[in-house]
Amino acid sequence: MNHPRQVNLDELIEQQRSKAAASRDGRSAVSIFGGGGKQLGQVLLTLTAGGCLPDHQNPGDATVQVLEGEVTLSSQQGEARLAARDYAVVPHATHRLDAHVDSVVLLTVHRDG
Repeated sequence: MNHPRQVNLDELIEQQRSKAAASRDGRSAVSIFGGGGKQLGQVLLTLTAGGCLPDHQNPGDATVQVLEGEVTLSSQQGEARLAARDYAVVPHATHRLDAHVDSVVLLTVHRDG
């Protein structure tokens, strides 16, 4: 019998916090689901205060959900300051994510094709 894949986000967040703190760019990312040709992908992104996910494009439709902290999602279309439990659709434009405090976000992407 196949059991659903279960992930304890609290444990994963603690692991990723340590990795983000130890990294020179103040961030850590781990794929929770997707990759390997799957269309749906979910990534847990951990940023230290002042850390960022620099300018990039989406491979398809994307959303961001802030689990902890406070971030700004910026693009040519404007910016949104998001706090814990906020959710936003990521624009189909070059965009970035900046952390104001230590933050954890769940990025969900549906890849085109």
